Amino acid sequence: MKKMYLTILTIVTVFCIIFGTVYHLGTFFGRFTTLNIPFLKIGNVKTTSFEKKYQGVKSAELDVNCLNVTVDAYNGDEVIISYSGRELYQPVIDFKNGSLTIGQPKVKDHKISSVESNLNISLPADVKLSHVDITADMGNLDLSNITADSMNLSADMGSINCTGASADKMDIDTDMGSANLKDLSFTDLSVSVDMGSVELNSRESLADYSFSCTASMGAITVNDEDYSGDYKRSGNAGTITIDADMGSVAINY
Repeated sequence: MKKMYLTILTIVTVFCIIFGTVYHLGTFFGRFTTLNIPFLKIGNVKTTSFEKKYQGVKSAELDVNCLNVTVDAYNGDEVIISYSGRELYQPVIDFKNGSLTIGQPKVKDHKISSVESNLNISLPADVKLSHVDITADMGNLDLSNITADSMNLSADMGSINCTGASADKMDIDTDMGSANLKDLSFTDLSVSVDMGSVELNSRESLADYSFSCTASMGAITVNDEDYSGDYKRSGNAGTITIDADMGSVAINY
């Protein structure tokens, strides 16, 4: 069973390396030809950009396919949403009764290109959201200085970088990519990474937290002390659960 699992992971890894290489070379080859595959082509693409502003945000939910997403806080009273990238990938925004929802249309006919599609969301620094829910199929998630009651971040193919965020409950999940977490404030934290490393650097002491950390094929380091594959400890201040299938776990506080 374990051998089959490793075989599948190897196949997926090789595919992603090939796809990523072709993706980044897309513009170069696109100057000369188009690759005629029914759902995948290399060639020129149309680009677009926009900026929109809203007031009174209470929650945010994003479900996107091919975007790099950045969410940060600033000293202002409006939500500022800006996008730049491929016209085909531009997100659909809905804002009703303080609820911000952002989606992305399904794309059947892709053209590989080095043009990146980036979505930036700036939230008022003094606003605490009820929840933040972000799901990205392909792309990195970068969050900084966001405050919410609960936070759910998920990336299928991309890294999650979260700095200075605060939430009672945080759930972070990435299939192929690392989770880099710095200066977080939380009560309950759950991190799951299939292929990638986990780094947790806390601005607060975690001495009274309970830990349940596993690394199936990697090392665990807590405050520069090494543990082989498993680290557990009891505490009553909060809970930290980290599961890394193929990658290391490093915790410092």
